[in-house]
Amino acid sequence: MTEIKIWVGNLGKYNEGTLVGEWFTLPADIDEIKKAIGINEEYEEWFIADHEAPFTIGEYDNIENLNEIAERIDSMSDHEIEAAAELVGIGAVADFEDGLNEVEDGRVHFYHECDTMEEVAMEIINETGMLDDVPDKVAMYFDYEAYARDLQIESTFLELSQSVWMQYIK
Repeated sequence: MTEIKIWVGNLGKYNEGTLVGEWFTLPADIDEIKKAIGINEEYEEWFIADHEAPFTIGEYDNIENLNEIAERIDSMSDHEIEAAAELVGIGAVADFEDGLNEVEDGRVHFYHECDTMEEVAMEIINETGMLDDVPDKVAMYFDYEAYARDLQIESTFLELSQSVWMQYIK
């Protein structure tokens, strides 16, 4: 399970020269965050100074939004979360939340236990039954390596961790 952790500080205290803040694992109660870092009528603003997450978090990102993302990824597998981050990394989507939407909407297909693109090609051929009607004596000459190369040219395939590949279907 992937956790999102943020270090939230009291901006007013920081501007006065005192560092007041704490680490929180999301989702976290906003009122508890405010209480823990001393947000009140005198000190109304906070900032995120550090984070541990599969995506970039800005200083003034909305914590309620981050809570929603944390709740969404709680039920996702590690490779689904990694795929959402990869989509941001290659510029296919604008942000991590859009990447999650693409994964949840089924625009990402996963191939497990594949160490090479050639193994992905074999998996695709087995799934689709492309060679089922071809006699075995002919099928054994099929060039999986060339087919894998063509697949990479025609579509977006990325290698994730743990022998998982993803295909992004635009």
